[in-house]
Amino acid sequence: MDDVQNVPFLPDGKLDAASWEKLFEQLRSCDGLMEEKRSRAEAEGKKLRYLASLEGDEAKVGLHEIDATHPAFHLGGTDNIILLYTDRYVEQPMVIKGAGAGPEVTASGVMSDIMRVINL
Repeated sequence: MDDVQNVPFLPDGKLDAASWEKLFEQLRSCDGLMEEKRSRAEAEGKKLRYLASLEGDEAKVGLHEIDATHPAFHLGGTDNIILLYTDRYVEQPMVIKGAGAGPEVTASGVMSDIMRVINL
């Protein structure tokens, strides 16, 4: 994880909390900021997407404003997309797109992990 550059979109310290209640309180205090970012992007015909990239040995994650020409623009719900630029796909990427895990599958995975730990 130290090799991944994380470009934060929340103000410093908002994820540092002593309890779940405090964390949710701090996150709620960012609602106005996030709505401002979303509405500004929408006014420009853009959407906010949290994207990750890997170029060479440089990995980066962060929130981006993208326009309708970006393949991730039309994603909905829990959909995921991977764009592969290679020596053969220079101008236009190979696109792998499909349903992501979603809340039910994620919850099932977490429950499975909990059960595995309990049975150790």
